[in-house]
Amino acid sequence: MSPLESANLSIINGSRVAADTSGTGNGGTAKVTASEKIIIDGKSSTDNKTRSSLSASSEQGGKAGDLNISTRVLEVLNGGQIAVSSKGENSISGNMLLTVDSLLLKNQASINALTESTEGGFINLKVANEIVF
Repeated sequence: MSPLESANLSIINGSRVAADTSGTGNGGTAKVTASEKIIIDGKSSTDNKTRSSLSASSEQGGKAGDLNISTRVLEVLNGGQIAVSSKGENSISGNMLLTVDSLLLKNQASINALTESTEGGFINLKVANEIVF
């Protein structure tokens, strides 16, 4: 995945920004940078289940790429999620690096890592100022 760069990024109403791989191939690193703010907010208005998300995942034997996010303000709200994951035999989750000044998690928002192997799935938070739950 090519780097995604912006001043502000909003992922809302069940939208997804994802770097996924399936099969034995490996995923690349997803790098998302916003000079001001990233908001990941809500669920789909159609089914109220599909969560707004920023993720990297693998299925069926591949290694997910890492997910690196950098911004001044990161808000994950109303069921929004940031995730790295793997499913299936021999799949390996990528790792997550969040570099922010301020992090807000509110109303069933989540940051998570899931792996079915013994490798990957590390979350590294670098928060300069505050984390608010």
